[in-house]
Amino acid sequence: MSDFQNEPIALSQLPDFEEVNLEPVSKKYLKVLIFNAFIFSMVLIVSYFVSLFFFYELLGNVMIYIGIIILSLIILNIIWTVFEFINRKFALREKDLIYKRGLLRHTTSIVPFNRIQHVTVFEGWYSRKLGLKSVAVYTAGGTWAMMKIAGLPKETADKINQLILKKIDEEERENLKNITEPEHD
Repeated sequence: MSDFQNEPIALSQLPDFEEVNLEPVSKKYLKVLIFNAFIFSMVLIVSYFVSLFFFYELLGNVMIYIGIIILSLIILNIIWTVFEFINRKFALREKDLIYKRGLLRHTTSIVPFNRIQHVTVFEGWYSRKLGLKSVAVYTAGGTWAMMKIAGLPKETADKINQLILKKIDEEERENLKNITEPEHD
């Protein structure tokens, strides 16, 4: 029977992921985000004018205030999109993938390569025109992506995909090797 040990680790000895130099996503991706904000804005504007047509007699000047609120929301959405874009960064390390994003609520995701089940590379029609792709990684037990890094240049996304697939393959080979080789005491 083996002796179980579970020694404490000093907090000062923990690795600091914040020391890693994170790479920003492609600047072209801001165009995709602005385009999405523009579509959202158009939906709001069309909805406003349709409601203006049907409800102006009922609500009168209130519709003008609603229009001002909608215009303010559109402007805030575009400003938010730009500042949130600035905080989208990623890094690859020897054993994991890091993705940081967010404006008010910063989210940093770190996914070890040995936990990744599969990876998907995809592109939307507008991203394709700009030469961008997204990489999504999936871990065990989830049906949605654990991490999705959007706005990567095609070459970078393909290289990340190949690296992750290589790491998954190496991990599977190592696991098979450990299963087939008997333990020596």
